Amino acid sequence: YTAAWISNPWVSVPEYETLDVAKIYPNPVKDRLNIELSELSQGEVVFKLSDVQGRTIIEETLAGGSMKYQLNTSNLSAGNYVLRVENGGKVGTRKIVVSN
Repeated sequence: YTAAWISNPWVSVPEYETLDVAKIYPNPVKDRLNIELSELSQGEVVFKLSDVQGRTIIEETLAGGSMKYQLNTSNLSAGNYVLRVENGGKVGTRKIVVSN
């Protein structure tokens, strides 16, 4: 059995600059998750909360111009989630624990 490495220049993964999500609290969270960015957001800010299977549970697009945001997590089941924050071509991710 012989293996060969195939290189395809047409297949790529987009690169994003890292968005610094300065603070997320409380974590574990019950009702409301506070999110603080380290810099003033420009344009819209997209928040995506996904479960461990990768399914998007919450997706909110909010107006920019702030450093502080809040997500309602009161309807979520207890468990582990991943928060993805997108703004101005930058992306930040954090692990979130929801407790009841």
